[in-house]
Amino acid sequence: MPAEGKNAVVVGIGGNIKDQGIVFNNKYGDQVVGFGAWSYRLNTQDVASKLANGLNDNNWHHLVSTLNQDSLIFYVDGVKYGSDFMGDKPGFSGTNNGFYLGCRHLNSSFFNGAIDDVRVWKRALGGSEVTQLFNSTATQISQLNNLVNSISIFPNPCIDNFRISSDFNLEGAQIYLINSIGAIVYSTKLDRRMNISTNGISKGIYSIIIKHEFFSEYRCSKLLIN
Repeated sequence: MPAEGKNAVVVGIGGNIKDQGIVFNNKYGDQVVGFGAWSYRLNTQDVASKLANGLNDNNWHHLVSTLNQDSLIFYVDGVKYGSDFMGDKPGFSGTNNGFYLGCRHLNSSFFNGAIDDVRVWKRALGGSEVTQLFNSTATQISQLNNLVNSISIFPNPCIDNFRISSDFNLEGAQIYLINSIGAIVYSTKLDRRMNISTNGISKGIYSIIIKHEFFSEYRCSKLLIN
């Protein structure tokens, strides 16, 4: 979660003149804590946003933002959460104009979390299309949430070894230990319950990433090696 008063961009399209996307907000601008959608135009009051208060439950969610000539609509898990008047035609332009995953233009508002299956359309989807899209992925989202809640890492902090376990069969999954500068310092394949030696790995805080055919990538909690 970003620091209080800050936000983190999941997906952003545009540059410093016009941009829009999906964001996680932590009381930024005295607003709520949760995911939402925004559209912005430089030096005007044409800012549209809709935030889902309390949507920070550490589960996977299906999020959709649509823009047309006069409104922004935000959907959560296939259901319309709300809308806001645009006041301007949607668009994307300006310095560093582009498509960004996990940050906004100018490399700001970084998102520290998992993102999967991002799609962009050249037109605004209708409500029934969004529902249909969610229904096609709902089973996978439910399975991912169950998977996330079942994975455990212990002991943490650890000294000589740690173990990863899950209610799901993770045999064949690849595990990576990533240091603070993003380098892979260790990797191995997992079975359902595996003891992993940390001998030869320097003390410090590491990210753990698990890759499996069932999901593209899952980033676990930080691991502290003493």
